Amino acid sequence: MDDKYKGLRLLGKIAIIIAWIILISSVIGALLVLFGVRDQIFRWLGFLGLPFGISTFLWLYVLGKFIYVVTDIETNTRGSSTAVSNLIKTVQDQQAASNKNIEQALQQQSSASQSLDGAIQKQSEAIAQLTDTLASNQAAPASPAAPVAADLTEISGIGPKISEVLHAAGIYTYVQLANTSVDDLNKILADAGVTANPSKWPEQANLAAMGLWDQLKAIKEETKE
Repeated sequence: MDDKYKGLRLLGKIAIIIAWIILISSVIGALLVLFGVRDQIFRWLGFLGLPFGISTFLWLYVLGKFIYVVTDIETNTRGSSTAVSNLIKTVQDQQAASNKNIEQALQQQSSASQSLDGAIQKQSEAIAQLTDTLASNQAAPASPAAPVAADLTEISGIGPKISEVLHAAGIYTYVQLANTSVDDLNKILADAGVTANPSKWPEQANLAAMGLWDQLKAIKEETKE
């Protein structure tokens, strides 16, 4: 409580004490006049002093109580104002902390969103690159792999040189050789400048393709004879 309000409360207390002193003095004076004084004039003065004392008592008592009430109201009002100010400050601090937490959460969410966008962009670029690669692979047909070359020198009349000539013409296996006509073989040999008689090659190649090596051996011996 401020010194100003303490002084007012002390003043109210003094007024109440004086009021009681006046009241008690008036009552005692009235009783003394009533029972101790024989003179008629003093009796009337004593009786008249009693109402004056009572009125003065009431006036001072009410004044003292009024001062008490006013100082209590002012003190409570100031206390309430202080409590309200503290409450407002507490709410503002909590709101500021909440806003700060919300701002930090939004920043973290923004960073996470940017990271996600970057990852999505990289993934999109990888998908686009893969798509381009697949499109290129589909656009450029793969060259067929050359078949596993058979040993064409097993055929009577075919040596290493003629074997290379046949490979250059795309004939690698016994099946391919068996399916090539004699006329085509003659043309291949003529273009390569090689002289040979391929009339028995398709037949021998057919036997080799079927794995009939004994019959192929017999034909080769007949050819040598």
